[in-house]
Amino acid sequence: MMKYLVTFFFAGYSLIFSSLVFSGETSGHGPLGPVVKCETSKGEIKYTPITYCKIFDGKVL
Repeated sequence: MMKYLVTFFFAGYSLIFSSLVFSGETSGHGPLGPVVKCETSKGEIKYTPITYCKIFDGKVL
């Protein structure tokens, strides 16, 4: 019985951990939207979340 309990706990832990890893901004999507290539009003080209690009009057490339 203890073997099943440990197996169930480990499976739940690994599912939660993997979902947290894959939901980070490293995948290109964060809470501020997808990361895009943006040209600022000063002519600089940066990779920023789309929300920042729109706030600073940038142009999505």
